Amino acid sequence: METLFLVGKIVLGAYFIFAGVPHFTKAKGLIEYSKYKKVPMPEVGVYVSGLILVLGGVGILFQMDLVWAYGALAALLVVFAVMIHNFWATTDEKQKMTDMIMFQKNIAIAAALLMLLAK
Repeated sequence: METLFLVGKIVLGAYFIFAGVPHFTKAKGLIEYSKYKKVPMPEVGVYVSGLILVLGGVGILFQMDLVWAYGALAALLVVFAVMIHNFWATTDEKQKMTDMIMFQKNIAIAAALLMLLAK
């Protein structure tokens, strides 16, 4: 079981790090998309969320500040789900389907992080 936990920790931590890096390397596109989704203060939001993603991923990877890492990432995923992947506000059917899938993914990962936090 320890080996499985190690593999899961590496994959989960890397997932968040890789998700956060584009918030800095491709910020312009993410800021434009955030504006399209009517996110308040999109410039700040992209960089702050990128920082949370990277730091949370590093925390998981190295098992540091796990209460903060799990909690911050879970909260961020719920915010992303509601503000960015708000499928109920989309009329384009393809976009609606993509947003619904992303919404469900974010909520599921947030739930898993909360379960890890409770452990």
